[in-house]
Amino acid sequence: MNFDLISDLHLEPNEPFDWSGKATSLYCIIAGNISYDRNTLYKTLEHLSNHYEMILFVDGMLEHKEWQHLSVEDSYLDLRANLDKFENIFFMHDNIIIINGIGFLGANGWCTYDFDPNLQADTMEFLLQTEKMSSIDIGNVLAMANSDTHYFKNSISECQTIPDISEIIMITNSVPLPDLISHDINLSTEYMINRIGNNGITSCLDEDHEGKISTWCFGKYPGDMDMLIHGVRYLNNTACSKPKEIYHPKRITI
Repeated sequence: MNFDLISDLHLEPNEPFDWSGKATSLYCIIAGNISYDRNTLYKTLEHLSNHYEMILFVDGMLEHKEWQHLSVEDSYLDLRANLDKFENIFFMHDNIIIINGIGFLGANGWCTYDFDPNLQADTMEFLLQTEKMSSIDIGNVLAMANSDTHYFKNSISECQTIPDISEIIMITNSVPLPDLISHDINLSTEYMINRIGNNGITSCLDEDHEGKISTWCFGKYPGDMDMLIHGVRYLNNTACSKPKEIYHPKRITI
């Protein structure tokens, strides 16, 4: 089975985006951070849906930026209501998709701001003073990160007893493991190393007693990743550091 992996287009409102001739598979995983503007998000997803038989979409924190001071719950309701209009786009929030014995399990992942504990206090100060996040906003992000972790734990535990699922592919927007990016000294700028990952989400691997989890797709990190750690293949393919006109999908074979 093959699928394309893309994420982190970071499109501005009404910014044009053309994927013609770039699709390499029937299926596509979109690991979040397409646009903070909902109209641009939906138009882009509709365009991408014309190039794939099926799209599995995970939201990123960028998708909730305009809702940051409102309600994350309402933000998800709006996303679901609009994405349900597309026949071949599946919103992975609270969904498990099974294709040919492979279970796809996805969630935003959000952020715990603690990949580097030595920078945690400075990171919080940066969020409050520079990013203009309130303590309530930060608390909401941490609560969502914890919620997604528990969702994965419960879902993976349930998948252990489902005979139709022989393999599990995880999808998050956030980086799932500090070891994947701790080598990158460039992430010290604006405390980026602490702003792109969930430090607790891989604890869900403890629930995988049958060893079904083979692959973890993620976004946010501005670099190409294909790394095997303790039997799990970690992959990303963000558009963060590439001109959009030369950005291409990463074709993954399972």
